[in-house]
Amino acid sequence: MIYGYDNLINDIKAFPNAFSIGKSLFNREIFAFTVGDGVPHTVIQGAIHARECVTADVIINLAKNYKGDAVCFIPMINPDGVALVKEGINSAPKERRDFLLKINNSSDFSLWKANGRGVDLNVNFDADFGQGVENRFYPSPESYIGEYPCSESETSAVKKFIESSDFCASMSLHTKGNVIYYGYKYCKSYINYVKMLSKATGFPFEKSKRSTGGLKDWFILSGQGFA
Repeated sequence: MIYGYDNLINDIKAFPNAFSIGKSLFNREIFAFTVGDGVPHTVIQGAIHARECVTADVIINLAKNYKGDAVCFIPMINPDGVALVKEGINSAPKERRDFLLKINNSSDFSLWKANGRGVDLNVNFDADFGQGVENRFYPSPESYIGEYPCSESETSAVKKFIESSDFCASMSLHTKGNVIYYGYKYCKSYINYVKMLSKATGFPFEKSKRSTGGLKDWFILSGQGFA
């Protein structure tokens, strides 16, 4: 079963302190909540790529079973894209459907990564914006950087929320690679924490080399902390 925005709306009820950090292009809420004791210094987020929506399910289940110091969770950064993956073109407003069908070149949105404007949210952050090897400069199911850094309502909401919080560590869940990517270019890497995470999960770790414009990249480059 594909984990969709409808599932999130149902599951979010288990977290009474859940709140919206902003809305997507198509007016869906982007939820965050905290689990654990104290003030959260770590944020874990998922489903920034629509077709990787299983990461939202993983985060929800992780949060339900978590006990320890406070952690903030943002389970679904890209609810419009996730809705396209699960429900297809009818999940989008009527005035946007022809545009989306045209750039997708198909009515099958199962491999869609972008948001409702065809922007890949994980290359839309201000970290060497537009300098990625696989970046695209036109609306697309994946890899389009957008018009400017954090041009999208989703990335703008996440950026503002993180900047207003006291986070020093960030983890972004994706579904490809079975590896922990860490660090960003010349920025300081907290390798001991990475090794601890690798030992706990069983995943190998690897320094990011080709990534630009990602949430992790911006978090590190902006001095927020390590990721």
